[in-house]
Amino acid sequence: MPEEIDIKKALCRYRKEEPVEFSDPIFRKLALTEAKEYNIAKQMLDTFEFNRLHHIHQAGLQFYVRPSATGTRFSHSLGAASLAKEISEMKIKIERGSWDRKTLEPEERKYLILSLLLHDIGQLPFSHILEGVLPEQQHHEMIGLNLLKEQSDVRHNFDRYFEELCGGSNGSKKYLEQIGLVTIPEKLEYLQNHDGEIDKNDVLDTVSYLLGKDKEEGEKFLEEKGITPALRDMVSGPIDIDRIDHLSRDVYFFGGIGDFAKDAILSGYRIAEEKASGEMKLCLSSKALPALKQMLYTRELLYEYFYDDPWVRGCEIMLQQAVLNLITDENYGEFPHPVYVYTDYHLLHDLITHGKNSTKILAQQLLHRTPMYGRVYEADIMETDKYTIETAIPGLYKENRIAKEANELQQTLRENIR
Repeated sequence: MPEEIDIKKALCRYRKEEPVEFSDPIFRKLALTEAKEYNIAKQMLDTFEFNRLHHIHQAGLQFYVRPSATGTRFSHSLGAASLAKEISEMKIKIERGSWDRKTLEPEERKYLILSLLLHDIGQLPFSHILEGVLPEQQHHEMIGLNLLKEQSDVRHNFDRYFEELCGGSNGSKKYLEQIGLVTIPEKLEYLQNHDGEIDKNDVLDTVSYLLGKDKEEGEKFLEEKGITPALRDMVSGPIDIDRIDHLSRDVYFFGGIGDFAKDAILSGYRIAEEKASGEMKLCLSSKALPALKQMLYTRELLYEYFYDDPWVRGCEIMLQQAVLNLITDENYGEFPHPVYVYTDYHLLHDLITHGKNSTKILAQQLLHRTPMYGRVYEADIMETDKYTIETAIPGLYKENRIAKEANELQQTLRENIR
């Protein structure tokens, strides 16, 4: 007879007194120590939503062309949280009339780290590729925010998917008894009832506002909690922690082309009051200007030589067309779940299992990596007219993203240097 699992112990696997450490190819070690402000973040590490990110590639289908591009959203989220921990322990220059150098408050540290850890829980399978064919409300930012609501269609669909993976009705309880994996609301409710140090709804609301929910209402809510709204710029903005970790991982996994001085940007963070609005904003020291230019150039190199590679674009168009077929035309089949709940290979599995005609063929070709349509300018892979990269999915190719990113960061250089 297998040994019976202690559910309470499983729910609180990462106990307060134990630091959590992971090896990492970029930063060598990612660590959340035993400090009180890291407790909730450690408890999120074994939730269903966070572990789903193990099975979503950060760089989409790049690994089909570059086998080393195997980084996941799981490791990226850990890296972003670890960088947030470093920032929270630094003395940051803060201006309210005059400059003062101080560390973030414990409550600010707790929620900055937690927000960066959970910022990608709504990621679609193969990351951003499918945002070109799904409605805006199904993009990963909106899915993530809705996952943090207990009463939402997104939350309901994820729970139904979770139960199916666990063996049907009431499956999550059965699965929990076997391996101790729970959802974020279940974990927070347990901590609220057995720990007494947190309020579940308060945690969910605070993280949601830091991730971008309702700017005006969020600013008021955060200030009432003693959290500077400028932390939102560290979570999501032109020079945010998410972007710094993301670019660092792509540089590493793509073979080391380009790089930038991450530490110089992070140590150059400043928080200052914007004169026009009176809002506290994230800024950069002028000493960080060379590192910021390096970051800009690195991103441009990644787009030119990797993100916009025609072989990769060909694979992306195959996946997009297969998914588009199933969500718009019942003659090609129908998904049993919304696209946003899937992991990478489960999506391909259901495209093959439930798809028909060319959809099934496209998914099989992607799964087995044969044939790969390199420069899909005249690849006869659909049942309709011939496609080109520029016209297969209107507005998809490049989308002037290099120029857009350059403009964003140049704007940062002009307005946010202190």
